[in-house]
Amino acid sequence: MLRRVVAALAIGLSAVTAVNALSVSSYRDEKNDDMRKLNRAYLAGVRDGLVAVNQAIASERKKPYFCLPDDGTLKFERAEEILIQEGSKSRSLEHMPAWAILFEGLKDTFPCKDLDK
Repeated sequence: MLRRVVAALAIGLSAVTAVNALSVSSYRDEKNDDMRKLNRAYLAGVRDGLVAVNQAIASERKKPYFCLPDDGTLKFERAEEILIQEGSKSRSLEHMPAWAILFEGLKDTFPCKDLDK
């Protein structure tokens, strides 16, 4: 069941990415206030989706992709900071989809310690 959910999310995110990908540079450099609000709402949804899928994987007793500290919540400001920092590591990353950069940033920022011990 979990595989189907993850596969559906991957296909869905790929389809959305192909049509309306929000890049790190588009997110960071947007000047229009209305578009900035939309971009922030998009990032909040991406954050929520990544955390939800990660928690679903952990609930199946499988190794999650990242391990959030303490209560397992990820504040919007922290997700935004991770996105901007990760996207700034390379010029090529600035043009990648924000969801992919945030996902990699979460794995780098919150690596899981060995859960078997």
